[in-house]
Amino acid sequence: MSAEHVVRLFQDLLAPFGEDHPFSCVPAVLTQVIGRPPGDWPFLQEAAGQFFAASGAVPAPAKGQRRPFVAFGGGGSSKGYSEKGGYDAGKGVLKGGKSNGGDWKRQRTDGGKGGPAAHAVQSSFEEGSFTDAVEPAEFEADPVAQALMAEVAAEEAEALLGQA
Repeated sequence: MSAEHVVRLFQDLLAPFGEDHPFSCVPAVLTQVIGRPPGDWPFLQEAAGQFFAASGAVPAPAKGQRRPFVAFGGGGSSKGYSEKGGYDAGKGVLKGGKSNGGDWKRQRTDGGKGGPAAHAVQSSFEEGSFTDAVEPAEFEADPVAQALMAEVAAEEAEALLGQA
């Protein structure tokens, strides 16, 4: 991967759905301070160049033409695959035959209402303790994370007070 590839990747993240779309992968706290960066933001080239210089990594040259990916050995083989890449019909493999231990069915769910993990996350949101999922020692030791969280909380409080 070269510096040009990295720059192109981050340019796509600045405006993944186009310049006219409001969504961006840049944090809202940053865009509120500096505005939305343009697609040709010079900082991206500078940062990518500094990264490659600091890491000592030599950007690999672009490889030639890639081979197409063929799922399930699409060339056909004698191991139960058809010429189109899927399993042969009638072999019993994936068909619920004796070769795989009988019928296999989808696991029953509770209709998309979420299992125990979803209920735990929901209760954490309701209690306001969702940050407890992060190791408290790691969060408290990171001043940048604390500053960003304080700014986000202040912005949200201001937005809520502005709506009332």
